[in-house]
Amino acid sequence: NGGTVQLPLQAQAKTFARENFSNCQVQLEEEMRDRLDRSGSKLDGVRDSMEKVVQAVQSEIKERQEANKALGVMFESQVQSIQDRLDKVFMKKLDHLDSSVAMLSQRMSAVEREFSLTREKHMQDI
Repeated sequence: NGGTVQLPLQAQAKTFARENFSNCQVQLEEEMRDRLDRSGSKLDGVRDSMEKVVQAVQSEIKERQEANKALGVMFESQVQSIQDRLDKVFMKKLDHLDSSVAMLSQRMSAVEREFSLTREKHMQDI
């Protein structure tokens, strides 16, 4: 009779061990899934943060490109304005020089005529 009581106890112990092992395995699997979910959530958070950073950088690049373009346009406008003023000053000086050369040419012509007349008069006097 003692042997029959032990068999069921051994069977019960094996069944208990199997159930505990099975429960441990289920619990470990649940913990692994929880860890993976938490890791996945953290990874998703990192991805979201990275996307935000990339978008912010791209936005900053676009803003700087637009600002550089605006500065370029403004610079070109100022250069053109300065060029126009220099052209006006140069043309004014050139016109003044042209006028002075024309006056000098007229004076030279007058001096040459006077010299010719004086020379002819002097030749006639001799």
